[in-house]
Amino acid sequence: MASGPDLRKTQRHLPTAASLLNRPDIGDGRPDTFALLKTATTLRREVPAQALIACTAESGRRRREWFVSGIGHRRSHARRESGPGYHERRLRLLSGAAEVFKEKGFQAASVNDIAARFGGDRASVYYYYGSKHEIFIDLIQSAVTEVVEAAEEVAGSGESAAARLERLLATTMDLYEQHYPYMYVYIQEDMRKVPGDGTPAGKELKRLSDRFESALHRIVDDGFTEGAFREGLDPAMLIFALAGAVNWTHRWFSPGGRLTGHEVGAAMAEIFLSGVRAGPRTRRPAKAAPGGQANAATGKKGKPRKTGS
Repeated sequence: MASGPDLRKTQRHLPTAASLLNRPDIGDGRPDTFALLKTATTLRREVPAQALIACTAESGRRRREWFVSGIGHRRSHARRESGPGYHERRLRLLSGAAEVFKEKGFQAASVNDIAARFGGDRASVYYYYGSKHEIFIDLIQSAVTEVVEAAEEVAGSGESAAARLERLLATTMDLYEQHYPYMYVYIQEDMRKVPGDGTPAGKELKRLSDRFESALHRIVDDGFTEGAFREGLDPAMLIFALAGAVNWTHRWFSPGGRLTGHEVGAAMAEIFLSGVRAGPRTRRPAKAAPGGQANAATGKKGKPRKTGS
């Protein structure tokens, strides 16, 4: 960091040098050329090159700190003294940010994108949040917490493993619908690529993810212990299949469709628990069709043709 004397000297000479360098006719013998050379010589003599670079960076840093600390102070004050209008606008900002994250993904989305969807500028976003990561965490944390707590309640109930699995899928999809699109914003992101994993919020999201997985493990393990799930299946593969089926819904499910979230979850449970393969069926013999009607076996009119013995 530049020292005080270096910073003062640089600040004294830089305006003159900058104003002269901006002139298009520097170097054509005008007196300004000599003034510039004198200023540059003074700078070189009084301020080392590294100090000059540091001073320039220091000046920019101070301006940034002033801006961030000022808006940060206003944001903290607004949260303490906030009224209904503040909360309404913040929720509208979150709703717009969720749409941007869902469309572009966390990495590609910018504060400018969020500000445009909100109908303001970057400063209006920073009035409510310090970064897009802070917005992302606030969007998803309460929704994820509710899903995890519901999963733990289902896993700990006294129902059979099959009944718990069905209720877990139906409840989870119901909550996904209630918190749309916030849960899908979370699901579609690779959280390893979202900065802030070392923050308290990032660690809490990791704990919540582990808790949901533990609840699912408990139900699956109980299903094999009870004999409700077919022997020989790989428990890990079943868990991956269940989680994958639910998580992939972010690609095709949205509220207001043919099925509700609860119905989607129940249908998934039916597919997993009963499968899709039909059981053996007894083939009915073809009936003789009355004259003039198509025969059921041959598609031709008249009596059925005898087959060879």
